[in-house]
Amino acid sequence: MKRIWYDPTKENHTLFRSGQASWVSASPDRVVEDTFDDLPISVNTYWGLLAFGIVDRLVELPTEYLLGPYEEGVLSPAGLKEAARILREEAEGIDEETRDAKVGSQFAPEKLEFWIHIDMPAFRDDLFELAEFIEAGSRRGFAVQLSL
Repeated sequence: MKRIWYDPTKENHTLFRSGQASWVSASPDRVVEDTFDDLPISVNTYWGLLAFGIVDRLVELPTEYLLGPYEEGVLSPAGLKEAARILREEAEGIDEETRDAKVGSQFAPEKLEFWIHIDMPAFRDDLFELAEFIEAGSRRGFAVQLSL
């Protein structure tokens, strides 16, 4: 099976996605598109969140909508402190330079696998930044939408 690797200097397959975290109103009847601040989630961090099971841990917290790849889940205010703690805990456990993660497969017309080299120090820094963003939103009374 042929491997296709993510290369940030070239146009890549749509599987190599980035995401975004946004502060949104904590009101259940909020306008979904009304955001108050945004934090981009890089391709590196997007796939790190998924590949290392961090999104799976966040799903256990109070959320609205679906939280997962290709979804826009909202972490409710009640779970934001725990979400920030999880992100910091995961970041503190990172000690490698890079890790490889498979992000998808294609079986027809040609068998392909899609892979990314995850820059672990950059991923660690982004996890700390995302934790700070979540805590800042929590202090201001917002929920946090993760568009993955």
